This record gives sequence, structure tokens and C-alpha cells, in this order.
Amino acid sequence: MSVKYLLTVNTMLIVLSTITIPSFSYSDLNFINIIKAYEQSSIKDLYLLHTTVYN
Repeated sequence: MSVKYLLTVNTMLIVLSTITIPSFSYSDLNFINIIKAYEQSSIKDLYLLHTTVYN
């Protein structure tokens, strides 16, 4: 898995958070909602990989 692909996923997460709660800036609340959404999808493992790589 390439870093470029992971960066694309990161960008997608930020965009999704903006769309999900437009009245809030990119904050903990957005982050929590993203986590809830991704826990129910097949992208969960990819997201966990992303957080492992960058944290």
C-alpha cells in the first residue's frame, strides 16, 4: 500500500467530515462521527492502517 493512496484516504476523511457536519470545523465531533461511519464499513481496516502509519 503506497503512501499516496493513504494520503488520498486521509483527504477523503477530511472531506467526509466537512460534508457530515458543515456547521462545525474539523473537530473531535467530526472525528467521532467519521469513526462511527467507518466502523460500519469495509474501509475500517484501511483507516486503522492509516492511523497506524501516521501516528
